[in-house]
Amino acid sequence: MENENEILEAIRNIKGKYPHRYIDLAQKYMQLSLFYLDKQQLDKAYDAAKNYTFYAFVDDDPFVGYSIYSFRAITDYSLADISEGKLSLVAPELFNDPFDTVIKNWIEYKIDKEPNCVKKEFYYFLTKTIRFIKSRCFVSAKKDDGTKLDIEEISPLMWAHYADSHKGFCAEYEVPDGFVTNNNQNCSFTRIGKIKYGDIDSNLNQLSFCDSLLRKGSVWSYEKEIRVVNLDYTINKDFKVIKAPKLNAVYLGLKCSSEDEHKLKQVLNSGEYKHTKLYRMEIDDNNFSKIKKKRIW
Repeated sequence: MENENEILEAIRNIKGKYPHRYIDLAQKYMQLSLFYLDKQQLDKAYDAAKNYTFYAFVDDDPFVGYSIYSFRAITDYSLADISEGKLSLVAPELFNDPFDTVIKNWIEYKIDKEPNCVKKEFYYFLTKTIRFIKSRCFVSAKKDDGTKLDIEEISPLMWAHYADSHKGFCAEYEVPDGFVTNNNQNCSFTRIGKIKYGDIDSNLNQLSFCDSLLRKGSVWSYEKEIRVVNLDYTINKDFKVIKAPKLNAVYLGLKCSSEDEHKLKQVLNSGEYKHTKLYRMEIDDNNFSKIKKKRIW
């Protein structure tokens, strides 16, 4: 095992010459944490584990101009997100759907299968660092060929599952320049990550730490999911609020009541949203198995 000075020198060299080689930096910080754990320098070991988590997840892709859809039930919380121009992110372990992430399972698997006591302690540290990760799920508005996925082309199941059985709404956001950020001084970032779909068997060694957050079974591929992910070690809570991207449009579900439509119009009736379009979804007269949008405001 390299000594402390050798590991720190390697980290400085990578940051100086290849600052975007994040996986290499993550591996070095894991090595540093293991070194400190072996020496029972627990505070230093935990700080290195926090850096490992940062570099394992951080990504610089700005996604500028990228559109994302958010399906919501109409509640005081969802209306507040719109009126206050914010996104509410939540700790992954609090996701409603137990199939949304295997990150906790991945860490537990590593702890269970790792014979080395020092490495096992490192994975215990990760149960602490992931508490500072917050995320929010969206639908990608980009097809595989790069063209835009229109709201009319999205699986109707999204309305049924995530928009209160068509009684809610869908918000269309556009990612602006500067939304994706990272700060390696305090190990914080906001990034966007695309979900990779594929069957996940009992051997979780097939997944990386980052994959364990951004991987779902193939059966969910119709969701075309994309996630906003935030890491902030100063927020030790289950939720984190960040500024929302530009709101381009709001789509009301087929069964959205006139009362709820009025509530959303009130929220959108401000200077900030003067360019935001409002649509209502309705059955397509030419194809009763499809829905189409109709501009109402």
